[in-house]
Amino acid sequence: MLTRSAIRRCPSLRAVAAICAFIVTAAPAPAQGPAAAIKAGRALEEAGKLDQAITEYGKAIAASPASAEGWLRRGVARNAAGQPGPALQDLDRAIQFDPSSAEAHMGRAVALNGLQRFSEAVSAATRALELRPGYGAAYQARGFAKFRLSDYRGAVEDESQAIEANRRDWGAYRIRGIAEVNLNLHREALRDLDKAIDAGIGGADMTHYFRGRARHALGDVKGALEDANRTIELNPSYPVGYLVRGDYRLAFGDRAGAEADYRKCVSLDPQGKLGLSSLAKLTAGAPGGAAAPAAASATAPPAAPAMPAARAAPAAAIHSALPPLDPSEVPPLSSYSNEVKLLAAFRASPTPETRAALARVRVEHALRLARAAEKQRDEKTFRTALGYAESAAELAPDNPAAWLLLGRLYAAIENNPVAADLAEQAFRAALEVRPGLADAQLGLGQICLRKGSLDRALNELEPAVAADPALATPEVVSTMGWAYIYDAQLDRGIRFFRGLLARQPGIEPVSIGLAVLLHENGSRAEAERTLTALATNAAAAADARGYAKALLEDWAKGGAR
Repeated sequence: MLTRSAIRRCPSLRAVAAICAFIVTAAPAPAQGPAAAIKAGRALEEAGKLDQAITEYGKAIAASPASAEGWLRRGVARNAAGQPGPALQDLDRAIQFDPSSAEAHMGRAVALNGLQRFSEAVSAATRALELRPGYGAAYQARGFAKFRLSDYRGAVEDESQAIEANRRDWGAYRIRGIAEVNLNLHREALRDLDKAIDAGIGGADMTHYFRGRARHALGDVKGALEDANRTIELNPSYPVGYLVRGDYRLAFGDRAGAEADYRKCVSLDPQGKLGLSSLAKLTAGAPGGAAAPAAASATAPPAAPAMPAARAAPAAAIHSALPPLDPSEVPPLSSYSNEVKLLAAFRASPTPETRAALARVRVEHALRLARAAEKQRDEKTFRTALGYAESAAELAPDNPAAWLLLGRLYAAIENNPVAADLAEQAFRAALEVRPGLADAQLGLGQICLRKGSLDRALNELEPAVAADPALATPEVVSTMGWAYIYDAQLDRGIRFFRGLLARQPGIEPVSIGLAVLLHENGSRAEAERTLTALATNAAAAADARGYAKALLEDWAKGGAR
């Protein structure tokens, strides 16, 4: 037997021992099995070391490429690391090997949300819920996707299910609260947003922003201003934070502070779209902000006119079953003889007929005052018009004309999120009274565009234009074309414009819009034929023929659109 002393005495034996030691230490470690790699990855993931966890999951995949677990775990970790694209690829592979994995489908929903593919995210989360009913994380992911699609009621329903599954799901409280603000459920929103803020979850700047909106709507302007200040502290580069703080400061009579905030908002917005209207109204008293541009491009969304000159909808007959209204609480708004007379008649005999008559005259005064305010750029007159419209809607809630006018007036207050919410509410009320009212759908579509929801906007604009082709003005068609292009829905736009022209040939803006979408979609020969037919049509309007010719010349020079 060789002893340590024997090895020290014999040089040859020492060499052999050294070689053996080298072989032992230099030999590669046995390959790690997938289970061990996944276990190591989970531990690293729980410790917040996501990059190392992703590496370990990669080892599990290398050891067993056909195992769904490794792909699933790496996809989940990549989601957590903010890598939605690679995460989606991993989760697709996981589902390839295990289609019944609810967690993988839920992870796909999270990744698709990160990629802003919200309709697909809804489908992925729905599949996860089919596989695992009551899956809280899937409800939360689907609720977020619905929120981004402006389906606020759907978002509230799903986030409520997520909270039911996990009472400490603070992210679900946050999304539900923000959706509730958009539904004007401000008291409910405050409860949820308070929880999210107290929990200290991410996105606190936006949480404070929406809580401020809820507080403002409930009359707590001081609290709204505190939230706006906190929003700006957390995100000093957020232009809308300055916009709403300016609104809240103005409510306190701080015109200098409001002007400073509006100017800061404009300086932070590269296109100068935010804050300009509020600044113009503050410094010049213009109710609709700066004048609308003379023409709209097919490649950019046109600004909504301050006071749309759309047709007034006929007033609906006032039904006998109206919400109760104390006549003494209806304020006198002016000394106009017809209004004074009708208000006295309503107070003396508050019947549906006297309510209807007073509502009609207030709609008329609101419309007249709004036109005067736009022409004179007078803020006080505009606010008086808004008060008339609000009173008319309260008096006659089943009169779509009152709601339609109220929505248009709120929509005229540009770049104001509170006004946009109120405009949306008024347009929806008009549609509840008269489903399919094209003018209300048009206004609602424009508000959805303002909020950045292109798909929802098209869902309103298409039936409006289909029901009343006279609404297919150059501005509206340009807006729709822009939405189709930037929401990657070219095929949808081409189908809609073609169908509209088949039913109503000769709508010149639609012919131009169709040609633009065809050209954008690569069908250049057909696009040029469409424009050439318009350019050479002697019966077409001169400006439409001229625009078609100019566009053809631009394309011939290599112009994009």
